[in-house]
Amino acid sequence: PARMALPEDTAVHAGIGGEMFRQVIGRFFLGVSKAAAPWKYIQNAPLDLFPWSIFLPWTVLYVWRRRREDISMRLLLAWSVPAFVFFSICIGKRDIYLLPIYPALAILTARSVLDLAESGRAVWRKRTGYAWAILLLLIGTVAFGVKFSSFSEMWSRGLLAFGVTALAFGLVTLAASASTDMRALHKTVAAHFVVLALLIPFSIFPGLDRFKGASEICEPLRELSVQNRDYRLYAIGFEREEYVFYSRHFLTPVLTDIL
Repeated sequence: PARMALPEDTAVHAGIGGEMFRQVIGRFFLGVSKAAAPWKYIQNAPLDLFPWSIFLPWTVLYVWRRRREDISMRLLLAWSVPAFVFFSICIGKRDIYLLPIYPALAILTARSVLDLAESGRAVWRKRTGYAWAILLLLIGTVAFGVKFSSFSEMWSRGLLAFGVTALAFGLVTLAASASTDMRALHKTVAAHFVVLALLIPFSIFPGLDRFKGASEICEPLRELSVQNRDYRLYAIGFEREEYVFYSRHFLTPVLTDIL
């Protein structure tokens, strides 16, 4: 209906049948866009659920054991599992397809994590604590390793602060896992993640922007746009919104279908 509401002389309106075939049949069966293997979402789950994916082994075990526990558990599983399987079968895959099941996954994770914190399973908590500590130590080490890599231009005082913070959190968690029963592990993980997430915009993104951002390469074009100079901008083989944004000028894609 949204496409049919467009003026009749537009290309989208004229090709509504072909467009529907491409977007529905084409994406599901033919993989016309974002084709990926059936296990893509399983591979991406640890990153998509981070940092709570550190509890993923326990969460999977908890949900399996209590899958028939009550109507609320059955609701959460009916909400998340069929959609996960359906979009895993679909050849075309994008992370946003699973967005509607994130609330259910969050509730399932919360139930499992709170159960772990309130139970007598200290061994599970300590092992998970060790895993979180090792991950933090690796993150901190990688941050320092940037200085001696081919991406040394990313090194900054902000990245230094990020690396020191991650290493400090890792050492503290390592010591706590060895000396306590880690009942507050979920609170510790949440606190650590919040601090590191707040540091990322000041430590990682500025350096990363030099390698992946479009701002620097568009600067000469942006100057022409600010001066109201008349020029034509072409993109060969692609069409990306960030180049329009940073150059402040519309572009014309060329040879996109071929390339």
